Amino acid sequence: MSPFLTLKTINRIEPGTMLDVGTRDSWIAAQFAKAGYGVDAIDPCKPPAGTDLDRINFQQTTLETFTPSKSYDLVVASMVSQFVSYSIPEFVGRLKSLTKPDGLIYVTLLGEEDEWAANPKNKALTFQEAEAIISKHELMPLIRSIDWIQGFLYSGEPKFWHRFTFVLSQERTP
Repeated sequence: MSPFLTLKTINRIEPGTMLDVGTRDSWIAAQFAKAGYGVDAIDPCKPPAGTDLDRINFQQTTLETFTPSKSYDLVVASMVSQFVSYSIPEFVGRLKSLTKPDGLIYVTLLGEEDEWAANPKNKALTFQEAEAIISKHELMPLIRSIDWIQGFLYSGEPKFWHRFTFVLSQERTP
């Protein structure tokens, strides 16, 4: 399910500031901008020709070199964990560092049955490993799901995806 629909199902579309990591064609960012979010979007590549960046502040940069001017109410990192240089624990920590204390993180990670799992660069892991990393970062899953999907790459090539999707918030300690 898309980040927008996922958050809508748990009644967490609360316009504020949002960062779309790895925005590509800004499809995800545009949904949140239309809902009233102030959207920053980053990607190492320029958006494809014809991409509508209306109401989206696009910056061509990587997550590793991105210097934010603020913290975000929502950080979305959908289908990008395999493309960053961070380990998964570092990746989750970086996303947390970009989020306000009461903000949310929507993140997907590749599962061990993914078509790309044999390549260590793609950082596939088990669901239990993902949950342990999330717990170590003192994040609380509001949503956690496992998908097995026969889908496609941007090139149109078919690809089997095994992904874990999480909506995370920072745990509140008494």
